[in-house]
Amino acid sequence: MVAVAATLSACAPSVVPGVAALQVPPGCERYLTVADVEEAMGRSVSAVLSDNGEDCQFVLGAPEDKASVAVIVDIPPDSPDLPALRAVDLDALPPHGPQIASYYEVANGRETLLALSGTAFYKLVVTSRSTTAGGSGLRPSVVAMAKKVAARL
Repeated sequence: MVAVAATLSACAPSVVPGVAALQVPPGCERYLTVADVEEAMGRSVSAVLSDNGEDCQFVLGAPEDKASVAVIVDIPPDSPDLPALRAVDLDALPPHGPQIASYYEVANGRETLLALSGTAFYKLVVTSRSTTAGGSGLRPSVVAMAKKVAARL
């Protein structure tokens, strides 16, 4: 019995005294997990915020850094647009233009990827101090996260 308890305690996740476990609102890891965001962005997630468990914001680092990844998914029930939404070519998204279409945009301190098909869409919005009008080099990370979202739709 002691050997079993010792083995199980060795397998338990380590907890740092005085540091609260990250609270993730229900539903916020449906399309992207904390680990997905941390891997793609190369920074730790310090908080996950959501009012509804569907539109979720992963806060990166300290809140004063104002860095985050927001995921917004809107797919009507039984949507016939789902297969086409999954098939959006995320590697070749054009800049935002006058037509309503999928795009990738860098503006106003954020990078936005919108994948759209009919009435179904998902959007990733990344804010970072390093984001400028010329781009911050975050596009490969944002596209990688969007591919995970598309695979989980």
